[in-house]
Amino acid sequence: MSFDSSELIESLSCENNYITRNHIMEYLNDSVEQLLELKNIDPKIDVLEFFTEYFKTVLEGNHILYRDFSFVSRTQYNRACFVQKFFELFCHLLTRDERVNSLEMHSLVMLICVNFPKNLVDKSFRILSRDDNQKICFKDFIYVFQFQFFYKEFIEEAKEIYENSANSDGDSIRDVKKISDKISILIEKSKFECPPVNLIIEILNEKSSKLDFFELLHELALNEKIIKHKGKLPCPNEMLDFEKNMPNNDKSTKEVKEQILGDRLNLSNFKPNGLRQKSLTNISNCMSKQSPVDQKKKRYSSDSSSDTDT
Repeated sequence: MSFDSSELIESLSCENNYITRNHIMEYLNDSVEQLLELKNIDPKIDVLEFFTEYFKTVLEGNHILYRDFSFVSRTQYNRACFVQKFFELFCHLLTRDERVNSLEMHSLVMLICVNFPKNLVDKSFRILSRDDNQKICFKDFIYVFQFQFFYKEFIEEAKEIYENSANSDGDSIRDVKKISDKISILIEKSKFECPPVNLIIEILNEKSSKLDFFELLHELALNEKIIKHKGKLPCPNEMLDFEKNMPNNDKSTKEVKEQILGDRLNLSNFKPNGLRQKSLTNISNCMSKQSPVDQKKKRYSSDSSSDTDT
């Protein structure tokens, strides 16, 4: 039997690329860490069943619920899942003619990730308005939030390129070709996730040279091809149909979501730690409240009482 070393090397290379591209080692390491933690609580835990359930939650995107920000932001898949679950949990806000500010929106985000940085929410708001106290609707926020969180490393680098591209006399006119070339080089050399370069160049060429950086980000955030590229949200033109298929009242929405949240924990072998249990309680409480403002007030009072228990 002949042995073709080149075929073996090619096969191993493909496997390694798959493992790296999908961050398999990240999830293996995390699953082992959680297993060891739970072994201390329940030494008789079924290891095979645990790993089966863990990777099932990863495939469903539920693995990021009630996790620390370092884990939530660790992979692009985690980020996309986080935005998707945030949207699913609070999409009832789509049907309300209600606007919230950055602080109120951040209080909602913290219900599923208690140490989620406020500056990422602030930066998402800034794409839509330079007024820090501006209130926006949930539908407008969710797309810029997805773009800001998913491409945050790229945005930081691109912002510097954009700011340095202004003419020397200080006016707002920028050299579109210069920006396009530098962003192309950035994307080619980067080790972080970037939007498709052809879409960026296409938008830059279509718009005026006076298009500021935040306007560019807004155009990219609402671009259907970019939304479908990696994200898990319905496109803007699909949002109306999504709203029509939602439950007709807040009570039914609340009951459905509480059942989903309960099932996700009850069907899992994970014994939620204090952080996850507290997050679930906060979310369940949030479902019955009238507005994000009321949610914020009641969350602060519940936090102050729970702090005395801990």
